[in-house]
Amino acid sequence: MKRVLAGMGVAGLAAMAMLGCSHSGDTAGDAGAVRVPPPGDTTKAQTSEAVAPAGEPATYSSITPVPPPLVLPDRLRTLLLPPDVSGPIVGSPLGFEKRFDQPAPPVNPGEHSECAVLLGPAMPAFGFDWTAYKGAQQKDREENADTVVGQGVGSYPDTDKAHAAFGAAFPSELRKCDGVAVHNPRDADANVTWQFHVTTVDGARVQWSRVQLIDGKPVDWSCAYESDVKSNVLLYTSVCRRGAGGAEAAAKLAERLMLWIPAV
Repeated sequence: MKRVLAGMGVAGLAAMAMLGCSHSGDTAGDAGAVRVPPPGDTTKAQTSEAVAPAGEPATYSSITPVPPPLVLPDRLRTLLLPPDVSGPIVGSPLGFEKRFDQPAPPVNPGEHSECAVLLGPAMPAFGFDWTAYKGAQQKDREENADTVVGQGVGSYPDTDKAHAAFGAAFPSELRKCDGVAVHNPRDADANVTWQFHVTTVDGARVQWSRVQLIDGKPVDWSCAYESDVKSNVLLYTSVCRRGAGGAEAAAKLAERLMLWIPAV
């Protein structure tokens, strides 16, 4: 045992002697010396001046593409604008609100049923593939309101299904509904009809309005709408009021609402 320890001692002394020799030759003029910058040295790292590698870039076929960000069903309710946000946008205090977990029931105006979606996006507009729906109706007064705001958002399993539902609900043929007047079955007065004015149908955004007619004559009451599809969400906004400015207000509501929907 003593002989083994003695052998290790000799080897250790030899190694220390070699290290001591290497340090003794470390002078400022020694080209073979390797200097390690002290902590906090601000010298640029060599990689900042590295040249581009030669040849073709390497391919990584094993990398799986990252799926696009989606709005999950449990986050859908956070998209709706509360009255204290939507009110200033439309320029009216909105003290009354109702919330909904289902789209409105379908309506059939009879003749020109192909224009039914322009009475307001209802159950058929959202199709059958949506995973969650949240809606809101906000008014300045509970009865005989001067301003009525609507919002509706539906989420889908993926972006393809959302865009498919939007395309089915708002085909380019809707332009033919411009100028058409229909009776809304929800109106008790048979003399009340609505005339449509379609301004935009571009595959991802639709803008239109409907003006109330009594005995065929327009009155100072109209509803402006915008519907959009972004990521996996189909949405609409609406503003019903007297006078002008409804279309601009509905567009601002939609723009604000879509801020919280991730881009694909």
